[in-house]
Amino acid sequence: MDAPVARRRSVRSRFAMHRHALHRNILAAALLAAALLPAAAAEAQPPAGAAVGQPLALHAHTLRYRQAADAERLVRGMLSAAGNVTVQADRSTLLVRDTAASLARIAPALRDFDRPLRPLQLEMMVVRASRSTVSPTPPSTVPHELAERLSKLLSYDVYLLVASVELPTQENDNVTYEVGAGYSVRFQVGEVIAGGQVKLRDFRLFRHGNREPVIRTHLNLFLGKTYTLGFAKSEQSPTALMVVIVCRDREPIVVAPPATVLGGGG
Repeated sequence: MDAPVARRRSVRSRFAMHRHALHRNILAAALLAAALLPAAAAEAQPPAGAAVGQPLALHAHTLRYRQAADAERLVRGMLSAAGNVTVQADRSTLLVRDTAASLARIAPALRDFDRPLRPLQLEMMVVRASRSTVSPTPPSTVPHELAERLSKLLSYDVYLLVASVELPTQENDNVTYEVGAGYSVRFQVGEVIAGGQVKLRDFRLFRHGNREPVIRTHLNLFLGKTYTLGFAKSEQSPTALMVVIVCRDREPIVVAPPATVLGGGG
């Protein structure tokens, strides 16, 4: 075989190899693109419920009774993916920009939230319970109905009233109060929710002179229902300290207008 023929065959062979390699690369790239296309398309899809392409409207609400920061937290939990809220603190005003559907839910929720704080009355008694070791059993000093109720629930038969107080308060109050000469309480009053339930957050009972509370808990009360909280070292303890609480609606204080005094002519 002469040299020119050999060179031509070598060139054709190398060209064929490059062509096959190119075809393989093109095929691999096409397969990779086919695999990635669904994932890319899924990433490009808006999240469920997102308001893409929908026009946004503006709703302004000026608060009369509640704090703007509290209202902002309420609204942020109701915004769509496209919505936002800003606060004009100097005017106690919220500016909510969102879709019409979202604003239809947010606006009435803000109106319901921005209402006068509900006045409440807390009746609280600190009671020391014990088991009698003498006969006849000493009389209890709490109201008779309460003593009977506690005796059905607990294994004590003597209930001595240590202190009592009637405390006017309202929703969202932070309360610190002296209960009698020996105890104080601290807690935050929550808001009354459906069913007449109200929470006393971080309820603490202190004995004077002690930095650590005797009792610390969260209480869920129902309006008009008696709640009893007890503390003892063990179930066999001869004595226990108890707090009896009743929360009720309180009538707001109405201030009468000053009387008009008509003076006679003279």
